[in-house]
Amino acid sequence: MKKFFLFGYCLLSIASCFSRQSTIDSLENIYKTTTNDSIKFSCLINISEKYLDIHSGKAIPYAERAMELSKKLKMEVGTALALNYIGVAYYVKGEYNKTIDYYYQALKIFEAKNDKVRASGTMNNIANVY
Repeated sequence: MKKFFLFGYCLLSIASCFSRQSTIDSLENIYKTTTNDSIKFSCLINISEKYLDIHSGKAIPYAERAMELSKKLKMEVGTALALNYIGVAYYVKGEYNKTIDYYYQALKIFEAKNDKVRASGTMNNIANVY
């Protein structure tokens, strides 16, 4: 009976990974074909988020590209979101000094924009590091 549940769990885990990769592939296709920069930003952020679960190192370049694009578009909250995702990726990798640096950069922007919900989420992220 235990073997059956273990096998089922493994099977579901594998299916979940394939599903995430399929989603990432779809988002990359949208990113490549769209000319709308807001959609490109959204794709990059979502790809970064998906990679956090399966390969945190791959999440960072996508979040960095999202950050660059959001700065170009003057989307300050988008920049903070990207900074937060970079921080999460470094947290998963165990690089806590970098994590804190990115979280504080994001927090500063969220507070300046009076985005209390995201600021509190970022404060929670900072607390988790400590």
